[in-house]
Amino acid sequence: MVDPTIRGDIRTATGQPNEQITECLIQSWTEGHNLRAGEWNQQREEEDQAIAEAVLARAAQEEEARRQQEVEAAKSNSTQRRRNPR
Repeated sequence: MVDPTIRGDIRTATGQPNEQITECLIQSWTEGHNLRAGEWNQQREEEDQAIAEAVLARAAQEEEARRQQEVEAAKSNSTQRRRNPR
């Protein structure tokens, strides 16, 4: 009887017993899965790092804008006090 599965094809090509073929297939799948999972985890870490850096950059920009507004307000108040001394 012909085995219509990949295991049958491998057995025909290599002459290995089903148990050995099954173990090789499981090992191959597991290694590939672990590799893909590792790559996915690495990508997620890189994305998380990029997001964190963007948040910090945005916070720095907002802080700089706030400081600039304070400087402008101080300049404006100083100019008004010079024009209207009490």
